[in-house]
Amino acid sequence: MKELQLLSFSTPRPSVIGTLTSHAEHLFKLALVHVGGTFPGYINGPLEEISPQLTSLTLLDPYPTSEPLKLLAQLLTHRAPTTDTFSMPSFLASCTSLDELIIIFRDGGSIVPVLESLSSKLALLVVTTQGEGVLRVDASGFLDALKLPALENLKNWLVKSSCWKGSGEVEREKWEAACRARGIEFETVEET
Repeated sequence: MKELQLLSFSTPRPSVIGTLTSHAEHLFKLALVHVGGTFPGYINGPLEEISPQLTSLTLLDPYPTSEPLKLLAQLLTHRAPTTDTFSMPSFLASCTSLDELIIIFRDGGSIVPVLESLSSKLALLVVTTQGEGVLRVDASGFLDALKLPALENLKNWLVKSSCWKGSGEVEREKWEAACRARGIEFETVEET
């Protein structure tokens, strides 16, 4: 198995995760999509075992907006969440070969905490939103993200969303200028 998309509408059992990861010795591309909320914290252990070999990762809602301040504080301080939520820092820090990251926000959020958790340097970053209306993705954080070690080698950045609508054209122009200055190819696709 080289590629795996884990799509779940209910919380996956620990035995399912363990079985999948024990047969994933050649896995390099992983998509984690849990429609029913966040993945439970117990999947971190098995995923940390296979994460060093991953070169591509897709995440739907790396952290939910339910109790956002609490979870954001946990992400920023690299503490394990006190509830049974998916602990992004411990999982992402183990992705040492990752060069492609796709983040899909359903409820909004910021890319900065996710990128701060990475130990690898990305070549491609895709940020997109899924849902109705203008999602509250913190587009002003895009400029801050360019200063992070995870984006030192970034070659391409695709933003597919309506996230610029809340930040305005000024933020977008600053981000585009910063990308140009670093030689990063960028594309924005406005979704309506």
